[in-house]
Amino acid sequence: MNGDTMINAEQCALDAGALVVCPMCDQLISANDEEAERMAYAVITNAWKDGVRGFRNMERSEVMDLMKRVLQRSSYCSCSVITFDL
Repeated sequence: MNGDTMINAEQCALDAGALVVCPMCDQLISANDEEAERMAYAVITNAWKDGVRGFRNMERSEVMDLMKRVLQRSSYCSCSVITFDL
């Protein structure tokens, strides 16, 4: 894993709508959308297949585990604003 790996994984989750930016503290937090989370796994799988920097030389299972960690660690933000209208 290199410096681009986590950034690109977070971007995949953002692109899928599984993560949103907290309007108060600008941290990435969960959108609490199961369909968007499924889409995040699809987006990162496609990025892995395309050889996107950060995912090269990783096994598919490693990429899936990475997305799982990204989604799990983004459930809350430091300002505790976890529900708001998007």
